[in-house]
Amino acid sequence: MLISIVKLLLVVVAIVGSFGTVVGVPLGIILLVVIKNKEDKKWVLWLIIGGPILLIATFIVWVVLTLVSVFFGIGVPNISGI
Repeated sequence: MLISIVKLLLVVVAIVGSFGTVVGVPLGIILLVVIKNKEDKKWVLWLIIGGPILLIATFIVWVVLTLVSVFFGIGVPNISGI
């Protein structure tokens, strides 16, 4: 039950990361060119790298869950359709 909740949370984070990548990177690049204040540029850089970081983190956690299930025999039920 706990693993299913973790997998569902990972799917939600992956969706948010994908949306952040698709929307955040182009918007962040445009804002980076337009904004002249250095303090605001730090927030824009987080907008640019936030989506890809979420996707990479989701992939790493998913790989760790799979390795634990394969090597240690802990059953990780599949969520069909995802």
